[in-house]
Amino acid sequence: MDPDLDAVVAHELELLDPAVRGDPEAVRRLLHEDFSEIGASGKRWDPTTVTEATSATAEGITADDFRPARLSPDVALLTYTASRGGVTTLRSSVWVRTRAGWRLRHHQGTPR
Repeated sequence: MDPDLDAVVAHELELLDPAVRGDPEAVRRLLHEDFSEIGASGKRWDPTTVTEATSATAEGITADDFRPARLSPDVALLTYTASRGGVTTLRSSVWVRTRAGWRLRHHQGTPR
């Protein structure tokens, strides 16, 4: 049991929640200022573009097989499987502990 890894999983689930995805400020609060993403489509995202995209498409995403791992005291890697609209992706997220708490620094989705 690692409370930091539990927090990372909880934050990732928040980002998948339609209520959070539909609230740009709630999404921004979970992103690191240097956030980057490589989406399953191959498109690159930054904090502004991903916030706009998530709030515009606030549909639910189901996820399972969460595998959190600590990379250092203040960095965690989370991998899992996600499904939305019949499409399954393998996902990885790098979370960094900041003064404000755990923030998502990088995310990647890969079609399965």
